[in-house]
Amino acid sequence: MTDFLNVDFVWIVATGLAASFLCSWLGLHLVLRRQAMMSDALSHSVLPGLVLVYILFGSLNSFGILLGATVTGVVTALLIEVLKRQQLLKEDAATGLVFTTLFAIGVVLLQVYAGNAHIDTQCLLYGELAFVPLENLIWGMPQSFVHIGSLLLSMGALLILFHKELLLTAFHEEMAQSSGLPVRAIQYGLMIAVSAVIIACFQALGAVLVIAFLVLPASFGLLLSRDFKSTLLWSWALSLVCVPIATWIAFVIDNNIAANIVALEFGVFVVAFIVQREIEKRVRVRIH
Repeated sequence: MTDFLNVDFVWIVATGLAASFLCSWLGLHLVLRRQAMMSDALSHSVLPGLVLVYILFGSLNSFGILLGATVTGVVTALLIEVLKRQQLLKEDAATGLVFTTLFAIGVVLLQVYAGNAHIDTQCLLYGELAFVPLENLIWGMPQSFVHIGSLLLSMGALLILFHKELLLTAFHEEMAQSSGLPVRAIQYGLMIAVSAVIIACFQALGAVLVIAFLVLPASFGLLLSRDFKSTLLWSWALSLVCVPIATWIAFVIDNNIAANIVALEFGVFVVAFIVQREIEKRVRVRIH
């Protein structure tokens, strides 16, 4: 299993990379809007949406999961927006309040009304990429890879199509409103997209790795660049280096793959941060 040419290893890495590329692309838009905590909120508050869908329909098929993700994204964004507009709570406090409350409600609903829903909260949190090669095959490929890869292509097309609108509403909200853009609809659309991505990645990655993929690569890219395209490429470069290496290390020491990936990416980020600070200090010294 430690061989880089091993088929199982390749599928695990390919799934991790597809998820990382997708999450970091969406995550960059969240970070630019100073809404990185929203990824944490959505990843935890998605649970009550799934449980309610199970209670209403008696099963969790693809349509039900998509419906749960859509409802969760809209409700979470609305609640945070309502609390924030009251000017009694800052956005980070409102976000923390909403996601912890919704996650707790989801756990209660799961235990009381949906004991047979087969929704494992531990799996939602930690996932296990090592199980990807054991999944059902679709066109000869593990289903997680197919689902995440398909979402990467479709979501990527939408992000390219609405690229200018997303950036304008992120940096110049008043200008976007005066231009006639539906600012609030774009915001809710982004939340729904993030919710759908989190749902698609949950089974294989778990919430911890999904949150890391939404925030860490984008932060790393912004550390090294201020141009959107370059920032995105740097974030993908981080994943291209860390995901295969961390997965190989996990197999060698028999450890959780997700934890290894997060630890390695954070380690690289810290090193880059220190180097960047040192470069800036030397530049300031030369100027003065």
